[in-house]
Amino acid sequence: MAQDPESDLARAELTPRHDLPALQGDDPAIVALRAEIRAVARSPTMTVLVQGETGTGKELVARALHELSPRHAGEFVAVNCSAVPETMLESEFFGYEVGAFTDARKAKPGLLEVARGGTLFFDEVSELAPALQAKLLRVLDGGGLRHLGGLHEVAVDARFVAASNVDLHALARSGRFRSDLYYRLGVVTLTVPPLRDRAGDVPLLAEHFLRRFALRYHKELAAFEPEALARLRDHPWPGNVRELRNAIERVALLHDGRQVHREWLRLDGVTDESGRPSTPAVPPLRAAVQDAERGALIRAVEEAGGNLSAAARLLGITRETVRARLQRFGLHVQVRVGPER
Repeated sequence: MAQDPESDLARAELTPRHDLPALQGDDPAIVALRAEIRAVARSPTMTVLVQGETGTGKELVARALHELSPRHAGEFVAVNCSAVPETMLESEFFGYEVGAFTDARKAKPGLLEVARGGTLFFDEVSELAPALQAKLLRVLDGGGLRHLGGLHEVAVDARFVAASNVDLHALARSGRFRSDLYYRLGVVTLTVPPLRDRAGDVPLLAEHFLRRFALRYHKELAAFEPEALARLRDHPWPGNVRELRNAIERVALLHDGRQVHREWLRLDGVTDESGRPSTPAVPPLRAAVQDAERGALIRAVEEAGGNLSAAARLLGITRETVRARLQRFGLHVQVRVGPER
């Protein structure tokens, strides 16, 4: 019996490996997006452009396209075009031969080759330099590339998915992005709706994150009190699903109990009792520094999986200092015992 792609996507959303919470929900826009993903995933060569605001889950859409496609056994290779220095982008994309430049002591394949048989995801593709845009267009049109310093063409076999948090069509019209590359990338364009446009899905997403982080931090948190849910629904979520995820993780890390209370939710721009957005007051310098220190501790301990020695190395302080500051801030962390990372 043939597998149902809808059930495949549902399983993908709920399993640890394919955790796609941004695609959950009953809002018509997200339901339509899931249907589009299922349809596009069936074509393993079609290029796709994913548009949406920061934090909406564009990479999750790209991963869903990969996992539900005939290419799911291949590599999913993601590259953030704004995070790699422009001087390194060409060698990262196309690879190089020995002697191609001063430090090229051995040959290295590029990301376009690493993704062979799989999917290559270009995040923030609008940041690509014009010279790289021209070379990427040649690859898309011809299906091959040359290493830096190489003489022979290497075949490329990958699905290309690009993402942008700005209107790429508008950039192309204004001449700030190659129009021919825009049309080549956007054979199909998928748009991820902002969270404020599907407020009815906020409770579902919040409960999903609460289950996940309660498990991660060994807490008994299992539900939200009605006032807390009301506050979540009323928040405008400028940071979209990512902001919601971070808010719930902060609650799970800092608080104990079974129900999440309204006052535990620290939401930017919501300070009054009605939950309406308002301009936050400028905090005293000491409070701002303490908030920054608390946030750094939380991130380091999480990244280190609860290993205080590893967290100390990340922060550049001693293990004893980490422990003392966790106690000072009242942070209750399940400390991992075992080999250091």
